[in-house]
Amino acid sequence: MENKQPSDPASAPAQPHRRRLVLEVFLVFLAFLAIYLITASDAAWHTDGLVRMYVARNLLEYGDPILREAEQGEVSATVWAVTGHDGRFYSFYGLGHSLFIMPGYALANWIEQSIGGIPYIWDEHRFFLGMLAPVLSALVASSVFATTSLLGYRRSSALLTAGVVGLATIIWPNARDLQDNLLETSLIMVSIALLVAHHRFPELKWPPLVAGASFGLAFVTRSSAALAFPGLMLILIMPTLLEERALSQKLLTAAVLFGLGALLTAWIWPVYNQVRFGDPMETGYSQMFLRDAPAPGQPLLPGLATWLFSPWHGLLIYTPLLLLLPFLARHFAENRVGLWVLVGGILTLISVTLFYSTFRGLGKWTYGPGYLMMGIPWVLVTLVVFFENFKNMMLSVRVLGTILLGLNVIATLPGVFLPIGYAALYIGQQISLQGGDDLSWIPMIYSPIVTMGEQSIQAIGNVLSGRAATFDVIPNSATWLESFVGLNAPDWWWVMIFYRGFRPIILIPMGLLASVAVTLFFLLRLPEPES
Repeated sequence: MENKQPSDPASAPAQPHRRRLVLEVFLVFLAFLAIYLITASDAAWHTDGLVRMYVARNLLEYGDPILREAEQGEVSATVWAVTGHDGRFYSFYGLGHSLFIMPGYALANWIEQSIGGIPYIWDEHRFFLGMLAPVLSALVASSVFATTSLLGYRRSSALLTAGVVGLATIIWPNARDLQDNLLETSLIMVSIALLVAHHRFPELKWPPLVAGASFGLAFVTRSSAALAFPGLMLILIMPTLLEERALSQKLLTAAVLFGLGALLTAWIWPVYNQVRFGDPMETGYSQMFLRDAPAPGQPLLPGLATWLFSPWHGLLIYTPLLLLLPFLARHFAENRVGLWVLVGGILTLISVTLFYSTFRGLGKWTYGPGYLMMGIPWVLVTLVVFFENFKNMMLSVRVLGTILLGLNVIATLPGVFLPIGYAALYIGQQISLQGGDDLSWIPMIYSPIVTMGEQSIQAIGNVLSGRAATFDVIPNSATWLESFVGLNAPDWWWVMIFYRGFRPIILIPMGLLASVAVTLFFLLRLPEPES
């Protein structure tokens, strides 16, 4: 097949105006943010996120990360806390997530103290916690758009690629639940876009610095971000090294700037460890691994099968579009920077898959292969070739790509209407569970895709028929599967407020939809940059 290749950004005779590119990326970010805000949940289902919120609260109120909630019985000290060198309880999670939560928590505090809370909202702090994840997913989608645009592809192709990554992968379900995997992924994707910008606009000195800072913050959030470091270094170093055939001053300067940027944020990691455990290298996970909890010890091959094919976590079950990669890779790699984006993405996805394949008991409260999230949008940037050259591709590739895209949509949508908590609670009623990895290989009829898909159809029917108004608007942990409106109608925040009695709330999602239309209208009317 004959494929149109974008001109190499570094050698293009006329660079697109940087301000216009920034405007385009900003408009894409706003459009995705509006979509994600429409489908956001205010329930904050996972104790993981609540524990990180408690750390944020204690940093704001006491100036330290001591997990007082574990000492007071609000969360289980034997599940969610580890013991520090001072005998106090601490979270074993990275600090980056709590730092991100702090502004939203402070805003919720201010509203609660100023006006006594927001009517019709169950919990102000959980509400604002739920509004943070859309920002992160919008960062992922806009970073995909920025990366593909910077590589020289048409705006329409870049926008379609961002649309698939943002609306047809686990990035959308995770926009409804504040897991730290999403923060890690968004920061890595921002770093990638900035490194590609470094090659597109070599006269700018700051992109490697900010890319390093973004990577460092990802590492502070989750230590597993270190698995992305080799891939990021390939993008930073290899295009220039192969072009100049030497360790030039330009290359060394960029590497030093990236390192300095990383140090600007990564220093938090050893300091936080020192504060909690008196050891800059101790994260607290060593204590957790001694319990009957997620821990290393899973044989590699069964672990690989779990993360690639299982009904609960399978990468190829939830992201079958990855099977299109062999048909796109060669053409994407013809771009001198795109080659290393591709190699870095594949290396990172393989690394995280192998790493987590040696762990047992992970991901029961995450929709799809959340622990592999960091590598998924990175590799899927190659989809831009599919859209750029669609008319010139072989019919078989076009048909295959369309089918795989449809399967990706089917796998994604159930997580948009309901929380993953529904599947875990429902399955717990249907079959005997003993914890750990038991959910990974449940029968496919009990997978989140099937159970949440069926319930999503029922939930939409409940709304259309008016039956949703008969359910409880405040969750009761003893009966919420049968009685809570958030599990029997889409648990979108404004739907919850609507059924709690404030009917004018419907104007907000309508306004957000209108803003998406206006944003896309202005974006598509901008002239394509010359290349």
